[in-house]
Amino acid sequence: MPGNMRVERKYRVALALYVVLGVLAWTTLGSDAVELFGRAIPLRLLPILVLGGFALRTWVAMQAERIRREAEDRNAASREVGGKV
Repeated sequence: MPGNMRVERKYRVALALYVVLGVLAWTTLGSDAVELFGRAIPLRLLPILVLGGFALRTWVAMQAERIRREAEDRNAASREVGGKV
């Protein structure tokens, strides 16, 4: 199980770093607006959206990894039960 704990730790560190980068982007960028698709969008919102996309992608990948691990655990358990009968 140490491998699983390492993956979970990397996941938590990645999400924490996204938060840190978001805070840094928010505090360092001005409140000026840029024109995007005919609308004025605050400049500091753009990196937050990009980082949010990365965080979402990381979360989805972690959920997929958890599902894969659960399936592997179920398969291993059924093989053990099948071998003992």
